[in-house]
Amino acid sequence: MELQLNAKEVLTDVYLKAALQKDMGPAAQLTSWTLEEHAEKSDDVIGIVTTVKINFKFGMKELSADYIVKMIPLQPMKALKDMLTQGCRKELLFYQELLPALNTQLRVAGLEPLRTPKHLYLNHNPDEMLLIMKDLRYRGFRKFREKNCFDIQHTNIVLQELARFHASSLLLKDKIGRRNFDIKYHFLEKEWYNVTDDATAFFKTLFDGNIENTVAILKTLNTDERVIKWLRKIKPDVYTILQEQMHRSSAFITLCHADCITTNIMFRYNDDGIPVEVALLDFQQVRKASLATDISLLLYVCVSGIDRRRNMEGFLQTYFSSFRNVMDAGKVQVPFTFQELLRECDDKLLFGVIWSLSVIPMLAAREDDDDEWKDAKADLGGDPEKEGKQEEEAAVQAQPPKDKHRKEDSKMAAAECEIHKRFIPIFEELIERRIIR
Repeated sequence: MELQLNAKEVLTDVYLKAALQKDMGPAAQLTSWTLEEHAEKSDDVIGIVTTVKINFKFGMKELSADYIVKMIPLQPMKALKDMLTQGCRKELLFYQELLPALNTQLRVAGLEPLRTPKHLYLNHNPDEMLLIMKDLRYRGFRKFREKNCFDIQHTNIVLQELARFHASSLLLKDKIGRRNFDIKYHFLEKEWYNVTDDATAFFKTLFDGNIENTVAILKTLNTDERVIKWLRKIKPDVYTILQEQMHRSSAFITLCHADCITTNIMFRYNDDGIPVEVALLDFQQVRKASLATDISLLLYVCVSGIDRRRNMEGFLQTYFSSFRNVMDAGKVQVPFTFQELLRECDDKLLFGVIWSLSVIPMLAAREDDDDEWKDAKADLGGDPEKEGKQEEEAAVQAQPPKDKHRKEDSKMAAAECEIHKRFIPIFEELIERRIIR
């Protein structure tokens, strides 16, 4: 309930009226509004998310609309507050200044704008930072079931949009010049986790805990002892490794989403449950870095080990084709070949691996909002994730548990199933590549 109280303290009629009129036009008259629990759970580290239902008059008609509101949660710890404030500031400036410029370049090239939620109102006041957006669910978008891996279809459609996102920033740089880009969008320079020394210390402590948590999980699975030793070896250097992986002196530097994982992506499906459109969410971590860091994060966190290994080159071909289409339409030369992209992604492998230590155990242990998922499936006329479903059903059993202990056991079995599908293969790959010896 703290989230609800915080939202009520920050939201006002003035903000919501401004959002409503940007959405519906000046003739729309706000009559009332209520906060509702966000129907999809959020693990958003940088902010809190809630839904506001707007009631309004448009001429003689009484209408309603749902908007998504993001804001900074109340935080007593200064380091965490600094991190959250920086992340929120980045997202506000992205929507206000950078996204319109990116979309202008895509439109000039005759291409569709980036698929993101439409923002309706921004407040930069440090004590009341908030973002009001259109709810993508009104257009039929749904979150993916976060415990599951992306199948090949979902992975390819995300890679296509991610490539458009990256390439659009190069069109903009070509238009205004690299130096002007860096000056105008200077907010991209500071990361949310190193905005202050306290924030950096907090981040390092957080990752120390992630590695120890990973070690504890792997010990229960009788994992190769070399993996445990390697994790303990890199533990003091994780921050440095991540910084090196984002090195900015190559042909691959673009605007990066930096958090392109299951929780920050929505899909729209056709009647057969096939994903036909994707939208990227949550731009609190946008940065300039090698585009391969985004690809690595997506493929090592969201895709099963077997699909990644069997389809890695195909995935990158999908990405490269989409990237090249944008650059060709904008009449800007692609700054790398496909073979160079392969090598860059290989070089940035550890970026996705290290972040997987934090994200995969969290997603595997997470409880899904079953009611929301059933509603989404009913809307689609089926289950949009056909691949991987059998493994989960085998883990949790076909029949619902009859008591609390069986329910907890089924959750643990499902979590362990996910760990085996996308976590363990990561370390097997590192051993094969002789990164772990």
